[in-house]
Amino acid sequence: MMEFLKKIITYIQQLSQKNFYTYGGIYIGVIAVLSLLLIIRYYSSAQYWVEKSNDINGQRDRVQQLLSDAQQVQKQKTEVNKMIEQDEDFNILAYLQITITQRGLANNLVMIHPVARTDREDNYTQEEVKAQLSDLNMKQLAELLQDIEKNKRIYSKELEIVKSKKRPNTIEISITIATLIKKTVAATG
Repeated sequence: MMEFLKKIITYIQQLSQKNFYTYGGIYIGVIAVLSLLLIIRYYSSAQYWVEKSNDINGQRDRVQQLLSDAQQVQKQKTEVNKMIEQDEDFNILAYLQITITQRGLANNLVMIHPVARTDREDNYTQEEVKAQLSDLNMKQLAELLQDIEKNKRIYSKELEIVKSKKRPNTIEISITIATLIKKTVAATG
């Protein structure tokens, strides 16, 4: 090893000044180009891994959101099951008729359609009832909607409000409410 270094030192000492600067410049240029290539490779690799890390973090955030949503859905499903089990004999048609009567709107009732049942993909059947009322004012409608919303077992699906053609300052409504029952439970209504 020492001998190899001595040969290099001897060779450099024998070079003319012009050749020394030429070879030195070439050597420094090659080192600079190699260093530049290494730096470029390092930063492109670092950029690749930063992007990969950001993608993974984004996916992790989406997975956490999905897990959170799944827990929320499971919690809601448990609440719905508990609510259904507490009142398995719930009759949506009777509930609507009682609510209309208690509000003093029996004379405004035009028609209540029969209960419509729709099987869902989960373990539930949806029961819905549509009622038509006329000659209501907005206060009566608001109170009826509040009474319906008080019962967590019921949800409003559709509400159509039309200005009455018969009496001024009144409205005609068509409201559809629904509830869920377990598929295994025989539906009544």
